Amino acid sequence: MNTRGGHLPTLLMLVGFGCSPAPEPPKALQPAPVVEKPAAPPARPPIVAARVQRPDRYDFNGEIPGVQTLDEFRARHPKSTEQSYMSAGHKVPGVVQGIVDQHQLTVAGRDVLRAEYTFVDGILARIDLYCEAQRLHETAATIREEHGDPDEESAGRRTWEGTRGNLRLTIREQSLVVTFEDQQLSAEIVQRVLAAQSFRPEPNSEAPDRSGRRGQTARGVDLSDFFSRASNDPGR
Repeated sequence: MNTRGGHLPTLLMLVGFGCSPAPEPPKALQPAPVVEKPAAPPARPPIVAARVQRPDRYDFNGEIPGVQTLDEFRARHPKSTEQSYMSAGHKVPGVVQGIVDQHQLTVAGRDVLRAEYTFVDGILARIDLYCEAQRLHETAATIREEHGDPDEESAGRRTWEGTRGNLRLTIREQSLVVTFEDQQLSAEIVQRVLAAQSFRPEPNSEAPDRSGRRGQTARGVDLSDFFSRASNDPGR
């Protein structure tokens, strides 16, 4: 029996199998490509309000009606003088004025001819700065740059209203008066003046507005008009 010839096909088959290429390993799964979202457009700036945000109170060189005390005023203005607040020859209790004379102060870049600081029970109620009357438009323009358009504007008057204090420009006689006031304390002065004069409200007359919006006396008079007459009162 010829064994050599019988084993040859088997060897050839084994060699053939041994030479076949090994199967390729499975490919690793590739992560899905990250799709970048387009960048969001930049946020639009907020619309600027037509009216500038009003402060709680307006201040004059850091002096704030409703906050500053009489002692602080004395320390800041050592050359000032003081006087009782008079109306129609009557001394108004608890109300005192500090006077700062010419060439000591400026407002909106203009010289102040006279400054009246009015205190109620030792707390500053209002500041009245007297300047040249022809400076109204220039002064109003300077204040407008800082505080925006006035809330009220008429011939000879501009008013900027805060939460508890106002800033007002008024023409009185031959002067421009720049007023910084605490609304509630200004109304208190009016009440004390009327009490000193023994004033009795007429029936059905409007009571003073103590809410802080254009306070009215019992006669329905705007406070700025009241102080305008008081400043020209010969009894003071």
